[in-house]
Amino acid sequence: MRHGLEALRRHRRRQLEERLALGPVWQDEWGLVFTTRVGSPIRPGNLLRRSFWPALKRAELPRVRFHDLSHTAATLLLLRGTIRRSSRSCSDTPR
Repeated sequence: MRHGLEALRRHRRRQLEERLALGPVWQDEWGLVFTTRVGSPIRPGNLLRRSFWPALKRAELPRVRFHDLSHTAATLLLLRGTIRRSSRSCSDTPR
């Protein structure tokens, strides 16, 4: 947990430096943690094309949907005993 928190703090420091360097060009009306280079929201399609899929390719992992990461995270947390399995099955999940 500490590693993740420290990574977020480093990210925030870098983001503040970028904001200062860009001055009025920086768009911070949303207060987002992860942004484009000018502070605006990241478009989902750009995230996939520019970052997510290339990262999967570099790691030699199969191409998956970004949404599948939540299922992977839940499975890993279950295996670690961090969370307990819900009594609801996937078929009970509202759509």
